[in-house]
Formats: sequence, structure tokens, C-alpha cells
Amino acid sequence: MQPKKFIGATRVPDRSTSKKEYNAVGSARSVDGFNLGSLIIMAKQEGILIKGGGHKMAAGLKINNSKINTFIDFIEKQTNNN
Repeated sequence: MQPKKFIGATRVPDRSTSKKEYNAVGSARSVDGFNLGSLIIMAKQEGILIKGGGHKMAAGLKINNSKINTFIDFIEKQTNNN
């Protein structure tokens, strides 16, 4: 899937995902003031992601499909704390 062009108009982070039978991979771009790479690295350290890394403005990940809802919950918790 091609990333949607959100950043300029709405200041919403941009993302792209591809879901296979067991795992999904994705990449994302952030907006100023939100450290996306840090969030992805924290999810990797928590054992939610198979692979993950990035920097303040972009990140990539690989996740088992069975952990997608856990990842969503993790993101919501982390972003609501900031």
C-alpha cells in the first residue's frame, strides 16, 4: 500500500502497512514534536514487535498478526500519557 499524503494538510502521522498470513510489516512518518522511533523501539523492547526501529521522524516495524491489538493498545496508552 502507498502511504496517504496526510502530513501537509492535517499534520497527522503517515503510515503504510502490508499484512501477510502471519506477520505484518509497516513504516511510518511522524510530525514535529512526536518521537515515533522511540515509541517503536519501546514496543520492540516490550516484546510486542518482531522487529522495529527508527528515529524521531520515521520508523519501521514487523509484527505478528496476533499482536496487532496489543500494539494498538500500547500506542494508545503511550500517546495518552504524553
